[in-house]
Amino acid sequence: MGFFNHIASKIKRAITAIESGEALRAISTVCKRAITKVKRAVFKTKKFLRTLDWEQLLRNIWDRFKDLLQALWCWIKEHPYLFAFIVVCILVVIIVPAVVPAALGAAGFGAAGPIAGSAAASFQATTGAIVAGSMFATLQSAAMGGYGVAIVAGTQIVAGVAAALALVWAYFDGRQGSREGHKQVKQD
Repeated sequence: MGFFNHIASKIKRAITAIESGEALRAISTVCKRAITKVKRAVFKTKKFLRTLDWEQLLRNIWDRFKDLLQALWCWIKEHPYLFAFIVVCILVVIIVPAVVPAALGAAGFGAAGPIAGSAAASFQATTGAIVAGSMFATLQSAAMGGYGVAIVAGTQIVAGVAAALALVWAYFDGRQGSREGHKQVKQD
């Protein structure tokens, strides 16, 4: 009973504070203090921004950006195949989602089923009944916006991750091999 009596007394005190206007005065005071602090912060920020040498700041930013581009260009010149592979991985992840629907359509997988006279229609005609879950069914489902979309997209993601992992593996494996080669030369 002690807990409930305590809660009840808190509720009665809150209701009394609301009825007497005490709560509104407290809220008003807190809001006034917050507004004053925000005004002070805005004033200090404006003062700081006025004293800032914008030309020098922008020049420094541009110089750092040029340094970054120069370092990137040097890295690209030192690792042209690695850079090309990274670009291909990025393009695969970006371009494939845009190309897959067109490729499915070109193969004859349409939104309402295989397109008459297409490769997909010919395959279906020669195969007969298509088994649910087969590659044909999955590609047709993707073209129709069904469960195949997730499978095709997942395959694309797996291919991109596998390519990236192969890139990392080849990079570090190549570096390890070059270290061992240097050790052998020094030992001879």
